[in-house]
Amino acid sequence: MKPLPPWLDASRRLLDEALGGARPPHALLLQGAQGLGVELLAAWTGARVLCRAAGARPCGRCSSCAAVARAGHPDLAWVTPLEDSKQIRIDEIRALIADFALKSHQGGYKVAILHPADALNSNAANALLKTLEEPAPKTLLVLVTHLRARLPATIVSRCQRLLIPRPAPAVAKTWLERELPGYDSSAALRFARGAPLRALELTARDFDSVDRDMQEAITRLRRAALDVPAVADQWTRAAKGALPDRITWLETWVTDDIVHAMTDPELRRPGGPAGLPVAHETLKIRSLYRVLDRLRQIRIANTTSLNMTMAVESLLLDLASALAATAPDKRIAGGRK
Repeated sequence: MKPLPPWLDASRRLLDEALGGARPPHALLLQGAQGLGVELLAAWTGARVLCRAAGARPCGRCSSCAAVARAGHPDLAWVTPLEDSKQIRIDEIRALIADFALKSHQGGYKVAILHPADALNSNAANALLKTLEEPAPKTLLVLVTHLRARLPATIVSRCQRLLIPRPAPAVAKTWLERELPGYDSSAALRFARGAPLRALELTARDFDSVDRDMQEAITRLRRAALDVPAVADQWTRAAKGALPDRITWLETWVTDDIVHAMTDPELRRPGGPAGLPVAHETLKIRSLYRVLDRLRQIRIANTTSLNMTMAVESLLLDLASALAATAPDKRIAGGRK
């Protein structure tokens, strides 16, 4: 296996300690934002449990580690949404339960990694619950999620949970600039919310071009010069992954705009209570919070059959309404002075 990125070291040590203890967990829930490498940590966990070395695990040299590295270990299963599906369905969980009832091929553990676990539909989650409540001996379930709120509380409560934190900005920047020598990673990291692997994905998809396009869209939206239906149609018909990138861009931009409106001393009411924004900014902040809620709803809805073109069109109209409350002499495109 490739070495894990440095910001996962602390989480790896915690898992190593738990798995090597007298009562190792039968179910783990690894939670972290996209782009932190939570699935890499899950793969490391599978390799750690299945490794046959006597010393530090995973050794990376034994036959078990080699099988895990080439995705061919008979006792390690990845449970993911079927092709053309956005859900993990009950048939997949039933197959997993049946497999867990059999003895392992190598006489040790059987491991299953569910990624993303928040893709479990209600029937699949209910089927998995019994396995979590009555685990078979020498089995380990590893659930990976970026959206823990979408998991049923009954599932979450039966797992040992580990939250993967974001790396310190300096750690993230150093790693990314080592991967991309000479590239200024500041903007990509900002819109990846400090997740280095997500920032690396953004740069591979020409993030700079998306950044320029989004800034232009905001400028035109401020001037009431944006063809909202056409832009909504363009965004939703773009290549896979493009819409989530734009949603992330808008979430970051709107959040920054809210912070600016709440903290800029030039926007305070003279002589009023400390920290109270002027009236038009108070209205704007409320409107932007509604936009932020809608953005998060769209992010979740993007995994369903909702008419995304209509949803994005409604979002842009709400954002235009929020921006209309801005004092033009205090603000410029991009949410910064």
